[in-house]
Amino acid sequence: MTTHPVPDTTPHRIAALVESRLTALSERYAQYGRSLDDIGSPEELADQMVALVPKPSAWDEAIGPFYTTSSVGAILGGISRQAVADRRRRHTIFALQTSEGDWVYPTFQFRPDGSVISALGSIQQHLADDLVDGWTLAGWLTANHARLGGVSVVEWARSGGDEGVVDSLVSDFEQRSR
Repeated sequence: MTTHPVPDTTPHRIAALVESRLTALSERYAQYGRSLDDIGSPEELADQMVALVPKPSAWDEAIGPFYTTSSVGAILGGISRQAVADRRRRHTIFALQTSEGDWVYPTFQFRPDGSVISALGSIQQHLADDLVDGWTLAGWLTANHARLGGVSVVEWARSGGDEGVVDSLVSDFEQRSR
């Protein structure tokens, strides 16, 4: 198993950044005669924030980390669980079902601003659900490909690479999967 250096994301550093942002947000609330207390108790706010952090999984090394359905709803602007499920069914967001029946959403499909890399949804729509399962597809999306210069489909799409090259890879993958 390959280990990767862990970036400086210690709880203290994160807490300092969150405190700075909450202070600014609190000042904006005060301009409207409101406070953060209007949203919930400190415990409730902390729980809501931590709920957005991807949960660890045995699949993290290969594919993950993953968001939960509620986390994805928050990332996508506070949409409901039903709206997330609708996007999952329409393949506009990439989801994987665990052996327990839960849906998880690989973080690789999201840009830093929370938007979804649309090319990944197009790939998922192209490959029939009965042709290849989501876990296999996720592994393929995150594997390095020689035809993409040794990067993954995810990295290629994230950097704005030519979708035609990926379309050719998808066609080959589809043929091998039949």
